[in-house]
Amino acid sequence: MLFFLCLTALYWHTERLAHQHRKQQAFAMAVDRIAFSFKSRMDTYKMVLRGVKGYHDGSEQIDLREFQAYVAALICKTPCRGCKALRMSSG
Repeated sequence: MLFFLCLTALYWHTERLAHQHRKQQAFAMAVDRIAFSFKSRMDTYKMVLRGVKGYHDGSEQIDLREFQAYVAALICKTPCRGCKALRMSSG
């Protein structure tokens, strides 16, 4: 009887460790997904801001309509929250 009790305790302990390991793996994967998504979004923002800077540096004067057209074209090609904020700032 003691043998089966020890066997059950060993099985329970092994399953508990396996469950903790699976939870840690799932957490690590979720963190990796979030980090990748964040990095991807930040890379998109960098690209958009570099484009706006290049547009500004390449023009002697930019009127509001011209900038609004640029932003509208940019938003069609790069749908992101940062681009929408850029659109709101353009008028």
